[in-house]
Amino acid sequence: MNYHYQKVNPELAEYVRTILVFDNNTDSENSDLPLFTKGMSALVCKGNESK
Repeated sequence: MNYHYQKVNPELAEYVRTILVFDNNTDSENSDLPLFTKGMSALVCKGNESK
């Protein structure tokens, strides 16, 4: 699994601290992703790419 931090749009910087993007290259449907946010709210979005 690869990951990187994406720059936050300046218009959203007051509301969003960081954007962490995960790229999972496996075909696994189930993923146990532990997400630790250090007390901050988090939004997780999962997208399915067409191959």
